[in-house]
Amino acid sequence: FSPTRFNGSKLYSHSRFKELPDIDAHQEDYDIVSWALEPGDAVAFHFRTLHGAKGNSTARARRVFSARWVGDDATFADRGGVTSPPFPGLKLRDGEPLVADEFPQVWPR
Repeated sequence: FSPTRFNGSKLYSHSRFKELPDIDAHQEDYDIVSWALEPGDAVAFHFRTLHGAKGNSTARARRVFSARWVGDDATFADRGGVTSPPFPGLKLRDGEPLVADEFPQVWPR
């Protein structure tokens, strides 16, 4: 689906992906799962998993840490436009290995 920010705006103005269906209006049509999380808990999921969070109704700010992990065979996919997160100055071309300062190795072989 076309990535959408929490405020409803699109991440890519030129996206070739399908629009997200109105899941909230048809929740019975989807396999929706959730967990009662506590501070310090973590959730891990596949990059293509449709995910989100309900609005924060507390007086405290919601804090999130997001990391993306890829295998040593991952390559850059140039889809045009901005990346998420943004990588200004990234010089990789489509199909090149993710070998750049922006993509540090955690456990090199």
